Amino acid sequence: MKSKQVVGIVLGIILISLAIAGYLMGSIDVTTSNGQISIIAAILLGIIVIANSLVSNKANGTPETTSMSEMICPSCGIPVSPDLDLCPGCETALPRPQKTSSPPLDEQPARRHGLTQKQSAIVVVAVVVVVMLAVLSYEGIIFNQNEEWDGTCTYYYLDLYGERDSRITGTCELSFTRDGDSVSGILDIYPTHQQDVGPPGYLPAVEEHIQFNGVGNSTVIQFYIDIPMGLGVGSHRELWEFTISGDSMSGKVTNLDTYTYLGLDSDPGAFVLSK
Repeated sequence: MKSKQVVGIVLGIILISLAIAGYLMGSIDVTTSNGQISIIAAILLGIIVIANSLVSNKANGTPETTSMSEMICPSCGIPVSPDLDLCPGCETALPRPQKTSSPPLDEQPARRHGLTQKQSAIVVVAVVVVVMLAVLSYEGIIFNQNEEWDGTCTYYYLDLYGERDSRITGTCELSFTRDGDSVSGILDIYPTHQQDVGPPGYLPAVEEHIQFNGVGNSTVIQFYIDIPMGLGVGSHRELWEFTISGDSMSGKVTNLDTYTYLGLDSDPGAFVLSK
């Protein structure tokens, strides 16, 4: 293997390694189309470089030709051109050179069976591409953009007049799937502590299981929730907003109604989550 081929293979391996390292270390955001394209492009480029290095390039140019040596006159012994019929020294007739013929078919070397070097390289590339696509699909880099987040939260229950009635802390889990600009998922909230911050007589906090459909991109998720109040009173609306920065996420919930008994509200950054 030539040194240029070794350099090409090493360069291809480096490109693939950098793409995988970027994903594992989180320096490439694979939840975005740009991040996915960057990883796939780097891997494919590395595979192409390796394949190109494995295929030996044939030298260009015309095949080498060997010139016929001068003949020796059998009569006088002087060198003469093979194109002459008579020796210029003694005028003796010169023998004509015999043409060489190809050996019989049964004496010719047998053709090698199997894949050529180029075909073998194509097979290797195809296998590597299939394996890499399978790994990326299994890891959720492509074909799947489901994300799982969990963390802590601090929020408030509101009374009938939209005033904060009790302060609640707990844990939360957020899972969602992104499809273009659309986001759908589930937010689960588990209260661990409740403190009265308004008139006495607040209701105990309960677990929240919120299914939502909203909009978002790689940095922001936003959705509205309409919560029925029961007893024919109607419902109240909440706006949920989350900001994503790498592997960290912060969010808040904002009450949008005046009469919101048991409605939720929070300060900015009240929900802190990570992957």
